Amino acid sequence: LPADAVTPPPDYVIGPDDVIGVVVWREQDLSADVKVRPDGKVSLPLLNDLQASGLTPEEFRKVVTEAAAKFVADPAVTIIVKQINSRMVFVMGE
Repeated sequence: LPADAVTPPPDYVIGPDDVIGVVVWREQDLSADVKVRPDGKVSLPLLNDLQASGLTPEEFRKVVTEAAAKFVADPAVTIIVKQINSRMVFVMGE
């Protein structure tokens, strides 16, 4: 696990404002750290806008793999959760 990665909880789904690292092995042009927009999508080089919000990291990995397959034969994609900003907890009281 990279130093700047966080371990997401087992029930984690990607949400707006989360920061996700997308790594396509040996394809630096397709790899990037991206912030999930309010509309739930991320913009990746060459792959354009992909829906991330509401998916688990594994489901999003499949989406990116499918999109990258148009440019790379048999892409190896890794999704790294870097920041979970979509889960907010409010504590009220004294």
